[in-house]
Amino acid sequence: MDYTDNVLIKLKRQYSKDETVAALSKKLEISEIQNGKLSSEIQHLEFKLKENIDKHQENKLARIEARKNKLFQNTLSQNKKLVKQVSELRKLRGELFSKINKLEKDALNVC
Repeated sequence: MDYTDNVLIKLKRQYSKDETVAALSKKLEISEIQNGKLSSEIQHLEFKLKENIDKHQENKLARIEARKNKLFQNTLSQNKKLVKQVSELRKLRGELFSKINKLEKDALNVC
């Protein structure tokens, strides 16, 4: 409503039917425009929210995947170290058996 409408309302003048309908039509038109703007704003914000949620989900999935890969690499690295240690222990066991056999042969030869 403009200034003259506000002044007329404050004066509490009796409006004619045409003036009342015109004022109400004007208010309705302004309300519909505001409603359209607010609906558009709501749709825009909902879209942005969905976009942010999607990005957050993608980031979360990427972090989970990276973490899984890192754990897998750590596990592989640990397994390689364990395989190497087992190999070294088997080699050491073989050397010990060789020494025991040699000592047994030497002991038999002494007797």
